[in-house]
Amino acid sequence: MEKGRTGKRRGALIARIVFLTLFILECVFLCVQALLPAKFSSSQSGAFGDVIDDVMTSLGGSAPRDIPPVSITALCGEEEEDVRLFLGERKALGVRFDPEDTSVGYRDVAWHTEDENIAYIRGGKIYAAGLGETVVSAELKEGGLTDSFTLTVEEVIPDELTLSVEGGETLEVGESALLKAEFSSEGNFAVEFLSSDPSVATVDEQGVVHALTAGEATMSAVYTSETLVEGEFVTLRDEKNITVKQLSEEEILPEKISLSLPVRAAKNLLHVGDEGEILATLSPTDCTKRAVRFLSSSPEVLAVDAESGEYSALKRGSAIISAYAFGGVTASMEVEVTNASLGAELRAKGLTLSDGVYALTVTAGKEFPLKVLAEPEEFFVKFISDRPDAVVVTDAGTLLPSRAAEEVHITVTVSDDPDFSEEGGALTESITLLLKVQRLRYSDSVSGFGRLIRKLFGHFGAFLLLGILGAGVAIAFDRGSWKRRLLFIIIFLLVGFAFAGLTELLQLPLFTAGRGASMHDVGIDFCGYAPAFLIVYGVYLLVKFLLSRKKKRP
Repeated sequence: MEKGRTGKRRGALIARIVFLTLFILECVFLCVQALLPAKFSSSQSGAFGDVIDDVMTSLGGSAPRDIPPVSITALCGEEEEDVRLFLGERKALGVRFDPEDTSVGYRDVAWHTEDENIAYIRGGKIYAAGLGETVVSAELKEGGLTDSFTLTVEEVIPDELTLSVEGGETLEVGESALLKAEFSSEGNFAVEFLSSDPSVATVDEQGVVHALTAGEATMSAVYTSETLVEGEFVTLRDEKNITVKQLSEEEILPEKISLSLPVRAAKNLLHVGDEGEILATLSPTDCTKRAVRFLSSSPEVLAVDAESGEYSALKRGSAIISAYAFGGVTASMEVEVTNASLGAELRAKGLTLSDGVYALTVTAGKEFPLKVLAEPEEFFVKFISDRPDAVVVTDAGTLLPSRAAEEVHITVTVSDDPDFSEEGGALTESITLLLKVQRLRYSDSVSGFGRLIRKLFGHFGAFLLLGILGAGVAIAFDRGSWKRRLLFIIIFLLVGFAFAGLTELLQLPLFTAGRGASMHDVGIDFCGYAPAFLIVYGVYLLVKFLLSRKKKRP
C-alpha cells in the first residue's frame, strides 16, 4: 500500500517537473521567436504552411471545387437595368455571379443584342451605333442561365453652335469659301447650310460657298436634333454675312485643277499618323487667281487645313478630299487611311516573351485577366484556345482555366476591323500565348486556409500550445481544492495575457528588425492561449466533478 502511494507521489512529481519544464521552454521559444527578424519568422511559418498545403492538395486531387451559379446579372459598366449610352459611346460588358465564388468552368458568357444597328458587341464591349432602344442579353455557355437589360442610345445634344468662314467674309465673283460649324459638345452633328440669296452666293451641303455675282448674302448653319427634348426638337442657328465683289476683267481664272499626295500618290494611301500637304496643280499655269480651298468629307479620319491643304491622318477609314478654285473649278480624290502597324502586345502579371511566343502560368479554378494593347485607338480582339476543356477565354480576354494542363495554346488575333477582314486595308496580327495550368492548391480553394496555417505555426499556434501546457501544469499541481482551482484559472489567464504583451514588446524595433507591436496581435495570441487552457482544464474539472458526485452516491 505504501509502495503504491509512493509511486503515485513520484508520478505526480515527474508530471509537475515535465509540464513545468515544457511550459518554461515554450515561453523561452516564444521570446526567441518574437526576437527573430520579420523575414525569417514569416518564411519559417510559411514553409510549414507550404508542406501542409501540398499534403492537402495531394489528398484532394487537382480539380477545383465545382460551384455552379444560381443566377447571373448582366452589367454594362456598373449598371444593370435601363442602361443609357450616348451615340458613339462604348462601354465594357460584365456579369455578376451568384454565388460570387462560382467556378470558372461556368463563367464563359455569350453576348447578344437584338438590333445591331442600335448597338453591336465586339471584344466584351458594347458600341452605341444608332439611336433607339434594344435588349442586350448574356447567356452562360455552360448551364444556359440568362439575364438581360434594356439599352437606350440617346443623341448628344449640343448647347451652342458657332459658325465661322474660312477664306474670309468678303469674296470676289468666282471665289469659294468654307463654312465651318463648331459645337459646344463633341460628336458628329448634322448641319444644314442655307444662303439667303442664292443668286449672289450659293452654299452646298458640305458648307462650300460659291460667289456668283456682286452683292450680299447671309449664310446660315442650322442644327436640329433628331429626338425630342421635353417634347420639342432642339434647334441651334448661327449666321454670317458674305459680301461678293465684282471680279476684274484683267484676271486670268483657272480652268482645271488636279490633286495628288506627296507620298504613296499612286494608291492615294496614307497611314495613321502621316502628315503632309495636298498638292494642287492649276491650269493654265499663268492663271492669276490661284487660291484653292480644301475640304475633307471625314475630318475625323483625315483632317485638312482649308487654306494650306496640310493634312493629318488620324484614324483608319476613307475620306474624299475636295478642292475649290476660282470660277467654280473643282476636283476631288478619295484617300484611304490605314494603320501602318497594329503593334499588338499582351500584358499580364508573370507574362514572359521569348522568340515571339508569350508564356504564362496560371492556376486552375482562378480567373486571370489578360490585357491586349495595340497602337490604334480602336481595335478588336478574338481568342481561340486549342484546349477548351482546360482553358477558355472570354470575349473580354479573361482566362478561365478549369483543370491542370502542361501546355495550352491560346491564339490571340488583333485587327482594326470588327469583322477581322483584310479587305479595305484592314490589318490583322496574330499572337501566340503558351499556358501552363497548375493544379489548384488547397489553400487557394479554401478561403483563409493559408492564413490559418501560418497562424498555427506562428505566434497564435505557439500560444495555443502554451495554453495546453499551462493547463497541464495546473492539473499537475492540483490538490483537490475548488478555490485553488479557480485561483489557478485566474492566475494562468493573467499570465497568458501578460506574456502575450511581453512577446509583442520584444518585437519593437529596439529589440528586432522589420517587426512591430500592436494590441491587435496581443489579442490574437491571447485568443490562442485562453481557449486552449480553458478547454483542457475545463474538461479535467468536469471529469473531477462527475467522479466526486459518483462517489457521494450511496
